[in-house]
Amino acid sequence: MKACLALFVLGAAAHSQQRLEVKIDPRIELMAVTQVLADYGWTGLLARQDTPYRREVDAWFAPFKQHAAVKRFAELARAGYTFDGPAGTMICLSAPPELKLELHPEECGAQRAGGEASLEAWLEQLRDFARASDFGGFFRAHAGLYALMEEATRKKLVRDYAADLEAYHGIRQASYTIIPTPLLVGNYGLRRARPDGRFDIFGILGASGTSDGVAQFGSVETLRALVWHEFGHSFVNPEVERLSAMVEKSKKLMDPIAAKMRASAYQQWRTVAIEHVDRAVAVRLAFRELGEDAGEQALANERASSFAYVGALADRLKEYEQHRDRYPTFRDFAPRLIAVFDELAASNLPAAFYEIPFIATINSVLVGKMIYVVSSGEPDLAAQQKIADYVKTIRDRFAKGAEIITDEQALARDLSAYSVAAYGTLTGNKWLAKHRNSIPAVAALEAVRDAGPLRLIAALPNPQNPKLGAIAYTATDASAVAGINSLFAGPTAYVIGKGTEVLKSGDYRRQDGVWVLK
Repeated sequence: MKACLALFVLGAAAHSQQRLEVKIDPRIELMAVTQVLADYGWTGLLARQDTPYRREVDAWFAPFKQHAAVKRFAELARAGYTFDGPAGTMICLSAPPELKLELHPEECGAQRAGGEASLEAWLEQLRDFARASDFGGFFRAHAGLYALMEEATRKKLVRDYAADLEAYHGIRQASYTIIPTPLLVGNYGLRRARPDGRFDIFGILGASGTSDGVAQFGSVETLRALVWHEFGHSFVNPEVERLSAMVEKSKKLMDPIAAKMRASAYQQWRTVAIEHVDRAVAVRLAFRELGEDAGEQALANERASSFAYVGALADRLKEYEQHRDRYPTFRDFAPRLIAVFDELAASNLPAAFYEIPFIATINSVLVGKMIYVVSSGEPDLAAQQKIADYVKTIRDRFAKGAEIITDEQALARDLSAYSVAAYGTLTGNKWLAKHRNSIPAVAALEAVRDAGPLRLIAALPNPQNPKLGAIAYTATDASAVAGINSLFAGPTAYVIGKGTEVLKSGDYRRQDGVWVLK
């Protein structure tokens, strides 16, 4: 009997994980190839890893860099057809090279692509590109590599996260597909409606690093976050959009967080409200499924990202959880939840409400007013110059206008109003050398047994203002500092890597008022 029960449980687990399909999609990969050829890197959305796959893409498609589809996409991107817009179009299409539009153009991003005629013109060019370049042949030739990436990602899905969403919202969706995308970075949640009102839900999953030259796609934790957050949009968005008139009444709440939201491509209050609601649900799922500590960390992460109203929404969601007899579905509770925005808008929130505490994650530092500190004491002067040049490119991409100063200038300045990004070795950058003992992750770096050179990206409190943070971008050799941002980092306190391969990552905890390794 026990053996039968064990087989039943294992079978149920396998079945539930199968609902989360993992598949590299030829439509999305065709889009990504076009973006590579169109020099889409200015958006920060192209993977920077130098992998054999990327080199094979460059070699195969180089003769088509001037193709009309590539040129037209570059124009559309400069006009705003970026982030999730192109992928939202691709999931509306049949497989290449036919790329038949299977839904109404307005459901497939036509407005963002310049209108229905503009979108169809580009799709016709893209069909020709797929045929002329033999994209199908390229895709088939890499079937084995794609299968390897899919299986590695599938192994990190340790439970049926879609079931968590369905139970919480009280409805089921048609299907769930995670689409690893080795040429891109960033994650998007997309959906395609079926006639019965349910959705086929897609999670576009960008590369987070490499292992043995093969793109990797996050960890158990990041995949869980992808499903809960990105797939969660397909449950949340329709309900918030249904109540858009109610949401609009509280649009004054956008003003205190507008700069941070727009820097993340959230331009309108309705979009920001949707993000808040979706993130509040993910926070409650963390509390319920992972425990109090995980829930508190999830909530702190959202506040650190300037989603200031998530806490109030999460508190209201407790009412929903406690009264499912009265509110069987999320749809039933949505008006009561959206009322939180009205209540906050009427309460004249003080400036202190919007203060962002340092929570010891890399991402939490990046939301502040940045200043960059470069080394002046590297023995390898050529490597030191490369660091300085590299930091200029990073600054121009992510914080244009921010100051770049030397370590000696940093030591003489009051940096208490800044989030500091310091680049260099722990000896060659004098600012890092002085504050080395404030970086808990240094102990983790020293424990790694690898010939290196090793890279470390680590958060630390700003020494002049512990409410703000700093990030050390350092390495065991100065030659490994330039290019360090290609090592995936963000949701944790530190990442240790070799090249673009993540070897170790982790968090800190507070002990007697000091941050230490967790």
